[in-house]
Amino acid sequence: MKLKSTFKSAVGVVTLLALNSTVNAEDFFVDSKASYYDAVSQVGPGDDIVFKNGTYRDFEIKFQAQGSKQAPVTLRAETKGEVVFSVTNSHFETISGNVFAFNKEKDDLGIYNVEVLNISNNVFENVSGALALIYRGGTDESTFGPKVTLSDNTLTKVGHGKRNKRKASIFLHGVQKTNIRNNTFDSSAKVRIEHTVGEPQTTLSQNSFSNTDKPSIIDFLTAKDGCQCQ
Repeated sequence: MKLKSTFKSAVGVVTLLALNSTVNAEDFFVDSKASYYDAVSQVGPGDDIVFKNGTYRDFEIKFQAQGSKQAPVTLRAETKGEVVFSVTNSHFETISGNVFAFNKEKDDLGIYNVEVLNISNNVFENVSGALALIYRGGTDESTFGPKVTLSDNTLTKVGHGKRNKRKASIFLHGVQKTNIRNNTFDSSAKVRIEHTVGEPQTTLSQNSFSNTDKPSIIDFLTAKDGCQCQ
C-alpha cells in the first residue's frame, strides 16, 4: 500500500479481538514498537504476538513470519476490546490498496479480525481500494461483533481501482452493528453491506452521495432489504 499523508482533523480507531492461543504456543507480549519488532524477529509456527492492553497511537504494523494452517502465527489482544489502535489528525491521499482491511478469515468459523471499528472526521482521496473491508464469516450467534461506525468522513474517488474485487468503497460482510452517518461520498464506489448471521442492525443516515451509486444492502437471512436508511 502506497500512502501519502498530510494532516487534517481525523480519527480512526481499531479494537483487536482476543483470540484463543494455539496449544503449546509461545506468547510474545508487546507494548511498544521496539518490543513488537523484537517479537516479530523471534516468532515461529504456532506462536502468538500479544498486544498488552492500552491505546497504540500512530502504530504501524509490519508483519512477516513463518506459520502454517495447522500452526499459524497470530496477532491478538491481551484482553478482548482493551487494545485500541488510534490514527489521529490524518488526511489519506493516493493509496493503492485498502485502508482498513480485516478480511482474512477463510474458514468461516466466526473468528473475525476486528471487534470495533470507528472511523470519524477523516478525508480520503484517490484510494483505489476500499476504505473499509470487513469480513465476518460463520454462523455462531453467541458472538456479537463486529461493530462499525463511520461518521463525518469525506470520500473522494474511493474504490474504483481495477484490483478492488468488491467494487465498493465500503464492504461489510456479516457485521452485526453498522452506523454510517454524516459522510460525503463523491465519485466513489458504492457502499456494499451483506447481512449473514444473527440480528444485524444497519443504519445509514444524513449521508451525501454525488456521482456515487446508492448503497447496496443485501440481507441473506430474509432475502429483503435490511437497511434503515434516511
